[in-house]
Amino acid sequence: MCRLAVTAKQHRIVHGGWPNLAELRAIDRSLPARDRWQGEFAFEVVGDSLTVSCSGPDRVPGNDDDVICPPVTPDS
Repeated sequence: MCRLAVTAKQHRIVHGGWPNLAELRAIDRSLPARDRWQGEFAFEVVGDSLTVSCSGPDRVPGNDDDVICPPVTPDS
């Protein structure tokens, strides 16, 4: 899942904007379309950082089983 964040960071550096999942998968079809529980990924942009997460096995966002990648920025 954190490969999504790393690829998004590379896209941001080259193109100047954060991509969505469809744009990332157009660049690299080996990136996952869904998490391991078949849930959707969430992309959250705050300022100049991007956080990629998923709801985890219970598929309910905002609780303890969520999987969250560390935020990335163009400079990190």
